[in-house]
Amino acid sequence: MTTFSRYVRDTMPLKRYLIEGVVLMLAVSGIQLLLPQFIRTMLDDFIPHSKVREAFIFFILILVAYAIRGFLTVRRNQQMLRFGYGFIYDLRLRLMRQLQLLSSRYYDHTPMGDVMTRMLDDVMNVENMTTNSLLNLVTDLVVVAGVLVMLFSMSVPLTIASLSIMPLYYLNFRHFRPLLRKKNREIQKNYSELSSEFSEAVAGVRVIKSFALEKHKGEKFKSFLDADMEMRISTYTKNAVFQVTGEFLTILGTVLVLFYGGWLVMKSTMSIGEVVAFYTYVGFLYQPLMRFVGMVQVVQRGLASIERIYEVLDTTPNPEEKKDALELESVKGHVEFSNVRFAYEGSEEAAVNDATFSIKPGKTVALVGMSGAGKTTIVNLMMRFYDPINGTIKLDGHDLRDIKIESLRSNCALVLQEGFLFSGTVYDNIRMGRLSATDEEVVAAAKAACANEFIESMPEGYLTLIGEKGRNLSGGQKQLIALARAMLRKAPIVILDEPTSAMDSETEHWVRLSIEQLTKNSSTLIIAHRLSTIQRADEILVMKKGRIAERGRHEELLEQNGYYKKLFHLQFEHRPGKAAHLHI
Repeated sequence: MTTFSRYVRDTMPLKRYLIEGVVLMLAVSGIQLLLPQFIRTMLDDFIPHSKVREAFIFFILILVAYAIRGFLTVRRNQQMLRFGYGFIYDLRLRLMRQLQLLSSRYYDHTPMGDVMTRMLDDVMNVENMTTNSLLNLVTDLVVVAGVLVMLFSMSVPLTIASLSIMPLYYLNFRHFRPLLRKKNREIQKNYSELSSEFSEAVAGVRVIKSFALEKHKGEKFKSFLDADMEMRISTYTKNAVFQVTGEFLTILGTVLVLFYGGWLVMKSTMSIGEVVAFYTYVGFLYQPLMRFVGMVQVVQRGLASIERIYEVLDTTPNPEEKKDALELESVKGHVEFSNVRFAYEGSEEAAVNDATFSIKPGKTVALVGMSGAGKTTIVNLMMRFYDPINGTIKLDGHDLRDIKIESLRSNCALVLQEGFLFSGTVYDNIRMGRLSATDEEVVAAAKAACANEFIESMPEGYLTLIGEKGRNLSGGQKQLIALARAMLRKAPIVILDEPTSAMDSETEHWVRLSIEQLTKNSSTLIIAHRLSTIQRADEILVMKKGRIAERGRHEELLEQNGYYKKLFHLQFEHRPGKAAHLHI
């Protein structure tokens, strides 16, 4: 299926608006076609024979007809806009849902600027094509059909003469259409890269300033701007040549009609009124052609954009969910990893290799190890952001691949290293842990997470707007709110990914107490930089290069005199030249 035919198919659920719009267009166009006949009758009958009364009545009838035409035009536009914007509404919704379904693997390889360009700019281009150009295109097709009927009924030879330029119109269109479409596709691709570069520069502005990279990043951004400007100038210049050629052909056709029509009048084959009426109809014919020439750029840009949108919609969510996937009703929280192996796309080395362990209901398993050891990958696999290449991960005896993804994740509470917050109030952010929670439950969760005191000290308390990504809060405060959100969820499985890394020692003390409350009746997997956080874990897994190198309780691992003991002493023994705290 071509992009355009698929686009047409996707608009069919809204065809009732299109059908009514087309019916109204027929009525509007029919009224429009009366004007040349009025001119013809005036010139050939009423004026030569001084029929003032008849001319006045005809004049009133034309005014009434055009008043009706105005009312029908408004209704037609309304229905066509319902059709166009209804399609755009559905397209945006489908795209948003698809972007939420797509896996972490997709976002690992797709710049955020490209995602935003497709969601905003590409949809806007399709909107312009659907709501503006499509409305004019359908209207013009109806008008052209009516005009051709009138022209052939008046003079076949003159009609053939007026249509003789049509092959030239077609050749002009056929030459420029693929060229403009290709150019618009290149513009959108470069614009996505430009957006990604801009987004990255804004997100990393502190690093850029710290390393005095302003000039370097500025030059890189300038190169994208230069390419964008050159591509747009080249494309719009070609479009201008396309339009000028179309205008020239229109003038050629008009002059041809006047010359040949004048010759027919001189031979007494046609009257002056007939030629003037015919000329007016030709104007109705050529005007849509001129608009069509102008619409090509909009349509080509829209088709290039809908093609990019379909690329996203056609991307298969990974991991996929089985059609007969299970809906978990009562989760105990028994998690089992059996010989699990996983490697990120494009990497030959496994991030996790032969991982076997279990988390029994109500127990806590901790992961420690150097950066890149595979700790966060274990969390990603447990949340099913990725599927293992080999081995199985089970929850209460069910393979995660047999469980509905939403059902799995709704039974998990995840707290990341940096507590991500959304724009909105403190209430809004904590309540995202359980949307049905009352204000009292939100406050209770905040108290349990040791967040209530600082929240109440804020200007509006729980109604304080905290800004995008919580930019008005410190790292520790954001993490406390994230913990409160997890508290509110009351999930049977709790996953903590380095939850105290952004906190000072005093805050960490209180947070450790709140974590004990959070994990009291839950199966817990915790990644820790600070070994003090996980000394009471039921089992500690020490990871090295994707493998579990050591396992046991805190005291048992110290007795083994292995890698864990070395890490422990690096953190807790104060030696000259050694830091008292080391991120692991």
